[in-house]
Amino acid sequence: MRIFHLADGNKNGRLEMKELAKALKNKDFAKARMGQMDKDMNGVVTEDEWVAYIKRVYDQHPESATAMLEQFERDIVDWPLRGEAVRIFRLIDSNKNGMLDVNELALDKALKSANQAKSWMRYVDSDRSGDISEEEWERYIKSIYDKRPESAAAVLKWYEDRHARHTCPEPLRTEAVRIFKLADLDGNGVLDRREVAEVLKSEQFATAWVKQVDTDRNTVISEDEWVAYIKGVHDSDANSATALLQMYERILCEWPLRSEALRIFRLADTNGDGVLDVQELADVRKTDDFTKDWMTRVDTDLNGEISEEEWMAYIKSVYKKKPDVAAALLQTYEQRLREASLRMEAMRIFRLADKDGNGNLDAKELEAVLKSEDFAKAMMGRADADLNGFISEDEWIAYIKGIYEESVGSATAVLKLLEQHISKQRPGPVLLGKAPASKSQPLGQLGAAAGLHCISAV
Repeated sequence: MRIFHLADGNKNGRLEMKELAKALKNKDFAKARMGQMDKDMNGVVTEDEWVAYIKRVYDQHPESATAMLEQFERDIVDWPLRGEAVRIFRLIDSNKNGMLDVNELALDKALKSANQAKSWMRYVDSDRSGDISEEEWERYIKSIYDKRPESAAAVLKWYEDRHARHTCPEPLRTEAVRIFKLADLDGNGVLDRREVAEVLKSEQFATAWVKQVDTDRNTVISEDEWVAYIKGVHDSDANSATALLQMYERILCEWPLRSEALRIFRLADTNGDGVLDVQELADVRKTDDFTKDWMTRVDTDLNGEISEEEWMAYIKSVYKKKPDVAAALLQTYEQRLREASLRMEAMRIFRLADKDGNGNLDAKELEAVLKSEDFAKAMMGRADADLNGFISEDEWIAYIKGIYEESVGSATAVLKLLEQHISKQRPGPVLLGKAPASKSQPLGQLGAAAGLHCISAV
């Protein structure tokens, strides 16, 4: 059946004398074969008649049937523009999946109307897959060649010229796409007039520019249209294209909160790998559900991480709509990140103090850290919310958070001094009094935190 379809040039499901003659390269031989195949004598060979004929040959000589089909294929496939047709197919198959889709075929540019495009697809797409295979493409070009060789050559040239016009050299294309994504504030894959105006700094200029670049006239600029525009500039003057992209980047990056947004990103990027993963985002967004929802909106390349570029594009999109909201957002993020950092540090100190590793601090462990029974009792009184005689991890975090809310500096200093005292493990009495603590009296801050004051520690 595959060979039958190859020979059926007009795709009407029958082989006519003309098609057989083209396949067999001999009119007399074609007439003889027609007489053998055309059992109903109607002047054409149907699929059933073709299959029946091949079966008769096979039943007599299997090798002859195979050889005959192979010869048919060689005769049918061997036509002057075949190699060129295959080359152009593979050239315009941009995603290299072995199929041509509607965009790769550029039917909206090649044909005058959507109806013509649909008719063309029905004619060429014989397996109704919605894409054109290499075999279907070859049959289509050959059907044109059989009628008018010069037309087939013109079709192939049109596709090659279009590919040349729309193929942007690397690394210019990569840079053009990067700037496009910076300009695409809402991340929907196209630039509307408002986004273009942000780049060009002029509504009037943006309107004129969109009309020039918007080749499909849908009022927005696709990534392909943008790249084609940059390529056009490059073809005229390579240096101008590079300078243009650099200028666009400077314009896009010039916004008041840019440095602050970058600082918060790097603060959140705790492992310093240049991206924010789900765990790092959880420190910013608090809840897992909120983090996942936020990830789907901001992670435009869907790789499960937020790049610096995606983060900046998100914050900038908020800033463009409501500058005060963007500023408040960054402040909130910073506060949450610092709280998360403090929580991690508090838990580290808790585990250092929890000598028996049972997940609780008892009076003896507190006394060992504070070197004072009174300090230990005072801290236990403030931190032991359920009055069970132990400080759990949650109670410890709540206790440190209470100090943090009164004074960020005090919370950090208390944890630092606790760590120092744990590491030194120095014995010695603590003298109580009313004088405020000084830098030379490190336990003063611990005493204040525990609800007491001290003047010295030995």
